[in-house]
Amino acid sequence: MQDTGIINFSVCNVHQAEDSSSEMLTQGLLGMKAIILERRKWIKIKLENDDNEGWVHPKAITSLNPDEQWTNSSKIIITAHYGFSYTQPDIHSQCVSDLVSGNRLRLLQETNAFYKVEYPDKRQAYVPIAISQKEDEWKKQNQLDAPHILATAHSLMGIPYIWGGTSAKGMDERWGTIQKVTAAGSSTTGTYRPYGMDCSGFVRLCFLLNGGSIPRDSYQQAQLGKRLELTENLSNLQPGDLLFFGIHVPQNPIHGVRHIGIHIADGRYIHSQGYIHINSLLKNDQDYDEENTKRFLFAQRYFF
Repeated sequence: MQDTGIINFSVCNVHQAEDSSSEMLTQGLLGMKAIILERRKWIKIKLENDDNEGWVHPKAITSLNPDEQWTNSSKIIITAHYGFSYTQPDIHSQCVSDLVSGNRLRLLQETNAFYKVEYPDKRQAYVPIAISQKEDEWKKQNQLDAPHILATAHSLMGIPYIWGGTSAKGMDERWGTIQKVTAAGSSTTGTYRPYGMDCSGFVRLCFLLNGGSIPRDSYQQAQLGKRLELTENLSNLQPGDLLFFGIHVPQNPIHGVRHIGIHIADGRYIHSQGYIHINSLLKNDQDYDEENTKRFLFAQRYFF
């Protein structure tokens, strides 16, 4: 029987080696299932829909037993980009943990303005209803389409880039804190937001928060949907098309993919490069990015 577990932290950083200072390969979110590949001082895992295999601290994952109630129980999902759970149904009580969008917790009870929940490791807490929703209700109202994907993308504007980040929280000495956005030109400059994600992690999170599940890395995402034959002025691009950038490899363009963005309209796209912001492929646009335009490879249509 396959050894599996459930991510136990709001954001679980998956490292190349058994050391928190080693390269971060990817991130898992609270409630995600993972295959456990090896147990040593740390635990080697592979997340669902993610080719990366890496190491996590043993407290970051809880083993899933065949009779575990977690799999078939009702859950809530965190819908706000950032929040907290508490020991009592009171935001002034002791904090249990931080939470980020896409986190899932087992639902035990609904009490006034809070859900009573259980973590995979059996900790119990209260989550404000204002930052969460019952998962079955959330699934019913989800609309996985270009307008909703782009609305989610725009809500993340200004969050900084970090390699391996797939959540609204990254990993450095500021891990677990809200940071002031200082990205020049961003509409969120001066505000305080959770910290960090990379280009493909950004796109994946936009899908996840609208009920979609897509692969982790940009070269995998480049195989979604249908390849477009683009006109010279890019007039046949539609909102929600996925744009891919990198090294030109004529024999197999996917092998050259290094970066991804989401097309908004008229050659403008939103992406995580330095921070989440908007650029354009067209020279007459004030947000034209010449370097990225030189690296532009192709576009895929996911939404028809």
